[in-house]
Amino acid sequence: SMLIHTSRFKDVQSTIKTEVASEVENMMNYIQYNSKSSTVEELKELYYSDFVETTSKWEARNEIFEWSDVYEEIKQVIENIQVMEINGNSRDVLAYHDYKEQGLNVIAVGGDKLSRGLTLEGLSITYYYRNTLMYDTLMQMGRWFGYRKGYMDLCRIYTSDTIAENFEHLAKAMVELRKEFDKLAGSKLKPIDYALKMLSHPVMSLTSPLKMKNAEPTVLMYHSSLQQTRLFDKDRLFYETNMRATNDLVNEISGKIQRLRPKGSKTEYLVAKDVKANQIVKFLGEYQTSKTAYVVNSQKLINYINMANSHGELINWTVAIVDGNENKKINDGLDTHRVQMGNVTINGAVIRGVKAAERPINMTDRVDIGAIVASKQEFIDLNPEEVKKQKDKTILRKMRPKENGVLLIYPLHPGVKLFSSLDVEFTDTLVPIGIAISFPGEEENSSFDKTKIYAKNKTVSEKTGGQS
Repeated sequence: SMLIHTSRFKDVQSTIKTEVASEVENMMNYIQYNSKSSTVEELKELYYSDFVETTSKWEARNEIFEWSDVYEEIKQVIENIQVMEINGNSRDVLAYHDYKEQGLNVIAVGGDKLSRGLTLEGLSITYYYRNTLMYDTLMQMGRWFGYRKGYMDLCRIYTSDTIAENFEHLAKAMVELRKEFDKLAGSKLKPIDYALKMLSHPVMSLTSPLKMKNAEPTVLMYHSSLQQTRLFDKDRLFYETNMRATNDLVNEISGKIQRLRPKGSKTEYLVAKDVKANQIVKFLGEYQTSKTAYVVNSQKLINYINMANSHGELINWTVAIVDGNENKKINDGLDTHRVQMGNVTINGAVIRGVKAAERPINMTDRVDIGAIVASKQEFIDLNPEEVKKQKDKTILRKMRPKENGVLLIYPLHPGVKLFSSLDVEFTDTLVPIGIAISFPGEEENSSFDKTKIYAKNKTVSEKTGGQS
């Protein structure tokens, strides 16, 4: 069997099935009737460069056949390959029991049915391109091929680098979790007395937030990432607290602030360099991220910065307040909204969330304005010429020394529908405050292990055992 899983949408699966069936038919004609065709030559090259090479390196080496023998088998087998669409819209059924004598050679195209509960017998080729950001879902959808002695050298998985890396991380997490269970068994403790921990990931979550209400990270890893607030609570206290925290920081660093407009940019920034980490941590301790935010969370950001500081990283910061300026032509009928932020005046609040207000999102406790960071704003501390030349943001973050972090502050326009519809009276001294933090990339000489961060059970005292 071969599995093709790229999307949960049935119309996409139908399109893929049609294309695959057409390709298989074309290949069958070339293979059976033209032994010197480019298709046969490609298969021959693939056999020697991939399959023979892999088998020869296998520990329990299997017999290696001549291409002429393999080709004769392919000519017979390809006649029997069926392409099936496995979903609720299709009549195709993987009835392996109906093919007990002759065997079933099948390419199964599907989505949710293939990812949950359905066993594909003799599965040896997987084309998998549907990612998820939750451990449990990813593990469930990774319907590989089990362990069949004598055939493992023929098994293949085709996927993206990102998905492969996520599965590799998940495999390491599962190995460590099994060790945790062994430790639990040896300790003679009951599960209620033991704080299980599991290896975290900078992007993926262990499961859905609803199932993780008793889990907390030791430290979330933010290296080589941009973290920005897009969720905002609806109560007035939320906005007052964040405005006060911002005012305090601005007043504290006002002596370092200089206005800056990068060459060719329409945006102006109020930039303060060489801000100390303790000032950033103090600000994040006062600033409230949304109660529903899992990754962009003030306390988790503080935990990471503190850990980095203890190893000489993220000790110097650039703080940049984004000024929307007093534009003559303002977007969507919104007037320029000046903002008094501490002892600094912002010419115009930044307009964000206009299109987000058009999305039919049902949120009773928060609003989602979408991304607030415009292209490459996070690199205000880097050489503009280098930033202009380089399109890969990951590379740009690696250009930043590990000692340096960037905090962007966005005084947001309260006239945007998502904010104006709230029961909050915004003024020139009270506006929604969004923030973004750009973290430097991995460095080979980084002195703390960024792969050993865990989520643990917060309901159990750390003195009992499995805490990190």
